[in-house]
Amino acid sequence: MRMTRHEIHAVKQVHSDLRADFISALSISVLAEKHRISAVRLMKGFIKIFGISINYFHLKLRMDYAKIALMRGTMVKEIAITLGYSTTGSFTRAFKKIHQLPPSYFLYGI
Repeated sequence: MRMTRHEIHAVKQVHSDLRADFISALSISVLAEKHRISAVRLMKGFIKIFGISINYFHLKLRMDYAKIALMRGTMVKEIAITLGYSTTGSFTRAFKKIHQLPPSYFLYGI
């Protein structure tokens, strides 16, 4: 896939935006509109430049934040709520997808 300078810049800006505000829910269409690029071009361009999908990158940022919060003693339920998960179970599944271990491993230092 060939990318224009504008598309490359837009993809890099989205990467930067996500790093700055990973707590918020992800909307690829909103990010694409903000940076004047199609959602499809944004998703494909992100993979081309960074080697991972936008969704995976966003999830990884959130779960890395969660891991640090757990190591500082923040309870799982509090982190799940902060990150917008409706249940601790759904948060735990997302956490294990990234870290291959349950959140309690980092909370209790097992």
